[in-house]
Amino acid sequence: MAEPGPTPPGLRNIAGAFPPGCASLPVLPMTATMLAPNLVDTDPPLPIVYQDDHLVAVHKPSGLLVHRSMIDRHETRFAVQTVRNQLGRHVYAVHRLDKGTSGILLFGLSPEAGRALSQAFEQQQVDKHYLAVVRGWPAESGEIDYPLSRQDEDGKPARDQPAPAQQALTRYQRLATVELPVAVDRYPTSRYALVALQPHTGRRHQLRRHLKHIATRSSATPPTARADITAGLPSSLASPAYSWPAPP
Repeated sequence: MAEPGPTPPGLRNIAGAFPPGCASLPVLPMTATMLAPNLVDTDPPLPIVYQDDHLVAVHKPSGLLVHRSMIDRHETRFAVQTVRNQLGRHVYAVHRLDKGTSGILLFGLSPEAGRALSQAFEQQQVDKHYLAVVRGWPAESGEIDYPLSRQDEDGKPARDQPAPAQQALTRYQRLATVELPVAVDRYPTSRYALVALQPHTGRRHQLRRHLKHIATRSSATPPTARADITAGLPSSLASPAYSWPAPP
């Protein structure tokens, strides 16, 4: 694997396009396998997109849990175990991606690295970049500043002590649009958009909930009252890039 280019002081990047002066690895191509891994009969190891002495970055496909969950008790394959088996060593999960989201997943290779990366996420020192296919055409760009209440893993309100809604901020940019000759509900055609998303907070299901708030629906969201012609794909929400301050 090619080594990343020179890293400017104070920054490290994994994939994606960042401002001038930031080193990066190539953006992962969005393939049908990434969006619909159930189309593949085999169960291959997770692609490693970056590794050094302290961390490893892998591509997590849609449909794979990061770790065990009481909500999906029937699942038997998890990213933590898969990467551990691939590397033949313990790995330490430092953040999560929803089961339906594909993208880059980081693991520490030591307890110290795991703690440092976890703290960077908790202290909002990590820039997170997502791509989503959404139903509808949002504005060309915007900011969603909308507090979100706490949720459990199943997406329902938290069952413990009620707490006030937490600050949540997402910035987005519309990259492309398409209109398809497929009727949905009372509409004769279907409109979809490719949107770049950058959450500045880390609330549970923040991107889907914020998109819903602006009356745009991520095609990764399971269909409820409405049909969605892309619902056959497990996900079209992907996290292709992160950047964070490097240790001294």
